[in-house]
Amino acid sequence: MVNGALTLTGKPLSERNTALLGCLTVLGSALLATNALIIVLSHEEPVRLTATAWEWIASGRLSIPVSLVVDRLSALYITFICWIGLLIHVYSHGYMHGDRGFSRFFTYLNLFMFSMLTLVLGSSLPILFVGWEGVGLCSYLLIGFWYEGTENAKAGKKAFVVNRIGDFAFLLGMFVIFWGTWQLDHATLEVAGLQGQIAGLAEQTITLWGFTMRLPTVAAILLFIGACGKSAQIPLYVWLPDAMAGPTPVSALIHAATMVTAGIYMCARMHFLFSESPVALTLIAITGATTALFAASIALVQNDIKKVLAYSTVSQLGYMFMGIGAGAYAMGIFHVFTHAFFKACLFLGAGSVMHAMSNNTDIRLMGGLRKHMPHTWLTFLISTIAIAGVPGFSGFFSKDEILAKTVMNHGYFVPPIVPGHETLTALMPGVLWGMGVLAAFCTAFYMTRILYLTFHGEQRWVEAHVPAEVDALKAARSRIDAYGFEVTPQQLHPHESPVSMTAVLWVLAIGAIFAGYVGLPHFLGGHLAIEGWLGGIFDTAHTAVAGHGAHGAEAVAGHGDTAKELSFALISTFIAFAGIGAALFCYAVKPGLTKTLGDALSVVRRVLSNKYYIDELYDFVFVTPIRRFSESVLWRVIDERVIDGTVRGMGTAARGLGGLLSRAENGIVGSYAVGMLLGVVFILGYLALR
Repeated sequence: MVNGALTLTGKPLSERNTALLGCLTVLGSALLATNALIIVLSHEEPVRLTATAWEWIASGRLSIPVSLVVDRLSALYITFICWIGLLIHVYSHGYMHGDRGFSRFFTYLNLFMFSMLTLVLGSSLPILFVGWEGVGLCSYLLIGFWYEGTENAKAGKKAFVVNRIGDFAFLLGMFVIFWGTWQLDHATLEVAGLQGQIAGLAEQTITLWGFTMRLPTVAAILLFIGACGKSAQIPLYVWLPDAMAGPTPVSALIHAATMVTAGIYMCARMHFLFSESPVALTLIAITGATTALFAASIALVQNDIKKVLAYSTVSQLGYMFMGIGAGAYAMGIFHVFTHAFFKACLFLGAGSVMHAMSNNTDIRLMGGLRKHMPHTWLTFLISTIAIAGVPGFSGFFSKDEILAKTVMNHGYFVPPIVPGHETLTALMPGVLWGMGVLAAFCTAFYMTRILYLTFHGEQRWVEAHVPAEVDALKAARSRIDAYGFEVTPQQLHPHESPVSMTAVLWVLAIGAIFAGYVGLPHFLGGHLAIEGWLGGIFDTAHTAVAGHGAHGAEAVAGHGDTAKELSFALISTFIAFAGIGAALFCYAVKPGLTKTLGDALSVVRRVLSNKYYIDELYDFVFVTPIRRFSESVLWRVIDERVIDGTVRGMGTAARGLGGLLSRAENGIVGSYAVGMLLGVVFILGYLALR
C-alpha cells in the first residue's frame, strides 16, 4: 500500500526498494501463516482462531462483523499462498527489471495477495466476497498491465466481464442462504453459524417456474456457478487462456496459488451446504470431468507455450472439482496444494524461456534450448513429470486419489426428470473416471510435447552472433520442418536467466517432487496425512454424503481398501507413461508422423486449434447481439435521443425563455415606465374587482 501511494504521487521507489518492500511484506505474511499452521496442527482436535475487528453491517437480526478465522483449512491455504506468492515476487524482480511500470506492478501484486488472504480468512460469506471481488479487480489490472497493447486491454476486460457473470450468481446464492436463515429466525451469513443451521436449511424448499427444489440445492448450484467463473470451468472458462496477455509472473500467480483456486476453496469452505445436495455434487463432478477432458484436448495442438499451460490449468481445475463433486473435499484441496508448486514452476519456467527468446512464446520457433538453459530445462522437466502423474512426484499422489475417490463414490444422483436417470446414475462413477483417465493421458502427451519441442530436438532459430547462420536465414526466410511447421527462424541469443529467477524455479521444482508426500497413500504405507489434517473439518460433509446413497460411505471409507488403491495407482501409472511415450514417439522417434496424422485428421486438428470455436460461438450468440442492441437502442435511442435529448431540450427551453424575457430588458426608460404603469393598473383593477 505504501508503494502504491508513492507510485500515485509520481515519486515511486527505486526498483530495488520497491521489490524489497513488496517481498518483505509477503515474507512477513508467510512467516505468520506458517506459525498459524503449526498452531492449529499442534492440537489433536480441530481448532478455530478468530479475530474480530468491528461490526460492519448491523440491520435488524443480521449482524456481519469484520472477522477473520484460522482453522486447518484456511491455515494450509494461506501458508502455500504466501510462500509461493513470495517466490513469484522474488522472480518478478528479475523478470520485470527495466519495465517502466515496475513499481505499479508490485503494487498490484501485493494487492492481489491481500485480496486472496482476505478471501481465505473471511469468517463470513460477505467478507469472503470482498476478497473474491478484490482478486477479480487485481486480475483485471494485472492481465491488462501492458494496457497500451489493444489485445492486452481486451484480455483484461474479458476476464473482468466473464467473472462478473459468475459473481452475480454468487450474490444470488448468498441471498438465497440469507433468506433461508431469515425463515429460521436467526439471520446469518457467518460460515460457522450456517453450518449449525444446515439441518433447518435442508428442510426448506424453493419453487421456481413450477419446479420445487430444496434450498441447499438452489444455493449450492448458484455458488458453484460463481466458482465456475473464478475457477474457469465450463462454460465460464474462456477468460483464462486470454489471461496470458499479462506478464508471466501474473500468469503464475493467477494460475498456481491464488485466483483460480478461489472457487475450490469456497466449495470446500461451504462443504456442509454442498453435501446436503447430491444433485449439486453430481453437477460439480460432471462439470469438472468434462472441463478436464475438454481443456486437455485443446492443449494437444496449441503452439503457444503459455496457452498450453493455461489450458492445462483449466484441465487441472477440473480434476479438483471432480474431487469436490465426489465428496472428497480433502483430496480436492490436496490437488490444489500440489498443483500450486508444479504449475508455478512451469509458468515461471515458460517466463524464463521467453526471457531468453526475446519474449517469443511459439514453440515452433524454439528447440534445442537444453544446452543454453540447463536450470530452466531441468526444473521444467521435473514439473512436467509431476503434472503427468509419474509415481514419486507430487501430481501422481493427488490426481490418483481424486480418480480413485471418483469411481468409489456411489452417491451420485441424476434427477428423475432426466430420461433413464437410474441407468445414468449407475454408470456415472465409471464414466467420470474414464473421462479423468483420458484427460490424464492427454496431459502427459501435451506436456511432453512442449518439453521436447522447446528444449530438445532440432534448433529452429539461429544464433544472432554467428554470421554464417544469419546469412542462411536471409537466404531462406521460411521453410517446412520435419514436424510440418512452417517456420521463419529468428535471430536470437538464448541464455540462462539470472539467479533471482532460476533459484525460484529450483525451490518450486523441489516442491513439485515432495509436496505430494503429505498425502502418501495407504498402499505405500502412508496414512494420507493431509486427509487426517482436514478430516475434522469435513467430517460433517462425509456424514451427509454417506447419508444420500446406499454405498455413499465407500466414498470416504474406501481408502482402507488398499487393493483398490493399488489397482487405480497402477492404471494411472500406465496412463502417464503411455502419454509420455506416445509424445516421444511422435516427436522424437517418428517426427514426420505428426504431419501425417495432422493431414489425415485435418478437421479434428482444425477444431482443436480453434478451441472448438467456443469464442466464436459466444461472440455470435451473446457479444454481437448485445453490442448491436447497445449501439442501436441503448446508445442511439435511450442515450442520445431520450437522455441527451431531454438535457438538450431543457437547455433549449431555458435559452428560449431567456430570449423572450430579454426583450423586456432593452434599456429604454420609457418602456420601463409603461411596464410600471401597466403593473399599477393591473393591481388597482384587481383590488377594485375583489
